[in-house]
Amino acid sequence: MQNINVCLSCGNDYSKYAGVVIASALSNSNPDDYINFYILD
Repeated sequence: MQNINVCLSCGNDYSKYAGVVIASALSNSNPDDYINFYILD
């Protein structure tokens, strides 16, 4: 089990791409890992 921190910085134009990054990280991570997402707008 790992604690993984992910920080994303984007404006409104790139928010859908940030969603793709989040979905990809969740689908490719170990189910036992904790992923913390920090989004800077």
